[in-house]
Amino acid sequence: MSKADKLLRRLESRPKDFTWDEALTVLKHCGFHPVATSSKSTGSHRKFIGPDGRYLQISQPHPENILKPYQVKDLLDILRETGCIREE
Repeated sequence: MSKADKLLRRLESRPKDFTWDEALTVLKHCGFHPVATSSKSTGSHRKFIGPDGRYLQISQPHPENILKPYQVKDLLDILRETGCIREE
């Protein structure tokens, strides 16, 4: 089982300490790529496009590196919708 697969399993348990770096690893593993932002766009919002053309916008947490519970839920939702995480 790869590191990304282990992180996916961990994400499914809705951990309270899931980091931004772990989220980036999972997104990359699931085929999401960052979208370049315009020079007018500032702040911590990051946008990703999935393999099916679906977008995910998420705020990079700061000053800490831990995702908020609603961000974990949003990440799980989009990964289920795109088929990266299968419903059991």
